[in-house]
Amino acid sequence: MGFYTLIVKVQWQKSMHGISEKTLRLYAAVFALRLSSTLLYSGYLPVDRSGDFVYQFADALSLVCVLKLIHMIRDVYVSSYQETYDTMDILRLVPGCVVFAVFIHGNLTNSFLFDTIWTLSMNLDTIALLPQLWMLSKIGEVECMTSHFVFAMIVSRTCAFAFWWYGYTELARTRGPNLAGWQLLAAHGLQLVLSLDFLYYYVSSRIRGRKMQLPVQL
Repeated sequence: MGFYTLIVKVQWQKSMHGISEKTLRLYAAVFALRLSSTLLYSGYLPVDRSGDFVYQFADALSLVCVLKLIHMIRDVYVSSYQETYDTMDILRLVPGCVVFAVFIHGNLTNSFLFDTIWTLSMNLDTIALLPQLWMLSKIGEVECMTSHFVFAMIVSRTCAFAFWWYGYTELARTRGPNLAGWQLLAAHGLQLVLSLDFLYYYVSSRIRGRKMQLPVQL
């Protein structure tokens, strides 16, 4: 829902004003990696019937929306993309995400490769909002329509954190500390904090009485 509201906003305003392409590309990687694991294995999905299709379907739709936004930013509304503000060097954090995924991951799929892939998607998901926050802090404005996106992201992160608050113990090995579980919980907690950061910018902008004009991504 969050990404769909961004598509509606862009089509209505015919502008990519305030949207970070780097965040969109990171989310494309997040959804593609996660689907490559969850379409084959159900280890990180709920054990009820919702784990059979709901999560994969939602991720697939999100990936389609993100790819459409990337197409818009590259080929349709190129002139409105504020590349001068989208300057965070996020690629420096990607190798760290890969290293953590390789050496600290769960074993719910009983596959080194797919456990690593799922964990990498989670790690990238944790940093995906950073370029958007960086861009937003430079522009200093949040558009009213973006509040729908912000709300959707906060709800999403809250639900994910609540789910893993009860489920992170499943990642514990037979011996030793549950490093994978703690990493998972910390990552989802940080994702929630970053999503709340968008709300901070939105509320601050309204309090200051500034004209809200910029969108946010997730």
